[in-house]
Amino acid sequence: MSKDERAAVPIPPSPRAATARSAQGDTLTRRIVRRFTEPSALRAAQRRAQAGELALDLETEELGRAERGAMLVSGDFSFGGQPVSAESARALWALDGPSPAWRAEAHGFEWLADLAAFGGERASETAAQHLDAWIRERADTYDALIWREDVAARRLRAVVLHARMALPLERDRRDRALRVVSAHGEWLLKRVDGLEPGMARLRAGVALAELSLSAAGWEGRRDTLAALLDDALASGVLADGCPLSRNPEDALTLLMQTRLLSQRYAERGVEPPPLLDAAVEALAMAARFFRTADGGLPLLHGALERADGRLESELARRRLPHVAPQSLSEARYERMSGGRVAVIVDLGETPGGPDAETGCASALSFELTAGRRRVIVNGGSGAHLDEDWALAARAEGAHSTLTFDDAAFTTLTEPVGPPEAHRPPRLAGPPGAAGERKQERNGLWVLGSHDGYLAEYGVRLSRRLFLSSDGGDFRGEDSAAVDTADMRLFQRRLGRMRRRDRQRGFAFTARFHLHPDVAASMVADGDAVTLRLPSGEIWVMRQAGGVLDLRPSVYFGAGDAPEKTKQIVVTAAARDAMTQLRWAFRRVGDLSALPKDVEALEARDDLALAARRKSAVELG
Repeated sequence: MSKDERAAVPIPPSPRAATARSAQGDTLTRRIVRRFTEPSALRAAQRRAQAGELALDLETEELGRAERGAMLVSGDFSFGGQPVSAESARALWALDGPSPAWRAEAHGFEWLADLAAFGGERASETAAQHLDAWIRERADTYDALIWREDVAARRLRAVVLHARMALPLERDRRDRALRVVSAHGEWLLKRVDGLEPGMARLRAGVALAELSLSAAGWEGRRDTLAALLDDALASGVLADGCPLSRNPEDALTLLMQTRLLSQRYAERGVEPPPLLDAAVEALAMAARFFRTADGGLPLLHGALERADGRLESELARRRLPHVAPQSLSEARYERMSGGRVAVIVDLGETPGGPDAETGCASALSFELTAGRRRVIVNGGSGAHLDEDWALAARAEGAHSTLTFDDAAFTTLTEPVGPPEAHRPPRLAGPPGAAGERKQERNGLWVLGSHDGYLAEYGVRLSRRLFLSSDGGDFRGEDSAAVDTADMRLFQRRLGRMRRRDRQRGFAFTARFHLHPDVAASMVADGDAVTLRLPSGEIWVMRQAGGVLDLRPSVYFGAGDAPEKTKQIVVTAAARDAMTQLRWAFRRVGDLSALPKDVEALEARDDLALAARRKSAVELG
């Protein structure tokens, strides 16, 4: 994508990007110490490693994508929408890759599941060649990103699960591969106790438990590793089944991994960790909560659409009620349902600890689906893109939420660890996030608020959402309120503005990002926006209290190149103790008069998909 095209991207560039780029990570002393101690720790793990044979008698049910496996066999290693080809497997691992995200995905080896789904001799040859080349090119050299705990855990689990396909057949090379697998276990075992609760610790716990069930020489550590996994589950998964990361995709990932691990324990006749089965049930309920009508996930805290059948497959395995829970009270999410319409609302803060690296400024945002169609969305994850794009996708302006004075209600802190590990900066806040739900005879209310602008402006933001029982009426009331005790601070901030700007006041803004499949147009008088879904369904949005505008936006939800879309923006002038915006989305016409929207959940309307692909090509 050219610089001119990037300059035209409507998501506001994050004012904190420069802060992130200037962050120096750890102190110089700690970086020097790590430079010598971490390679030494890896060499120690390699010395302790034994070439214990891996079990090959268990069939993995991990779902991969056969079409992606075909691309890998043909030499197309495309991760995060960034294709890389190399004339040989050895040449591939000699490359640094186009981005840190590409390197993390490539070196995580979870694409072995795609090769397994493709199947056949060519897939096995491709897997074995790339694993053998990786061992020769990378296994003996410390690299902060490649040996980052989350990346190493992904790689260990993938190789253990797909050992039958990936391990070389020749004896010497096979023994070396087995020693490398064992070295991964030794490395993670020494590192995991120092990890904060979160996804990296959970991934490491699952990978080590898989190793203890499959690798000769690790049987004697099963109890230790089971206790480690129990601790990771207790500290990393909330009581309602949502991971600490608050990322719906993490809930799905953990559900798939823990369910398969539980099956492994049963097949081996080994007592599972006490918390494992309960965690599987809780994760399944959280995944059902997050499931959107197209079988995918809402775009919250780093999640992508993932409407590829994996979530549907996992939920079909669970003997649970088919009705989704309406709240994840610990994670601070609410679900509103009426007729064919569903709304998922984020009423919480960004996650803390290491999971703050994927956290987004999504407090008070929501996503709305009508039938099987996504209508109002958040921007999605730009983690696979460069730093400016990634930060923009996490920022307030990329979410269907509220902002005040175009300022951030979250704070950005510098990355943790050495720069070579390429960890993203962490987001924190907003403070004082709270919410509740109220059921009425004709519909449901969800109320939320936060204090993200209180310290700087004396302003508290709140949002009241209502969905009618039939789903045809969705409306909200957004407020920026100043208490008497905070009025002096508010007036002082207002007084700092130029006189001309003071008359206009602060900009109080509500954004509603639209899915690329939604066709939006402004009504002639500028008082409303008409939305047409691919199914033919029509909605009209109106507002009171502000100025309505329809602007360009960018969508990252598919995980590939950014796609052009639109956003509805409503802005009011905040000069007094209370500023309010009221808006409503109402369905037009009788649904029974429309053709039935019968396309398969994983399919896209051909014309809409063609338009989206054209948009992605034009963007870059």
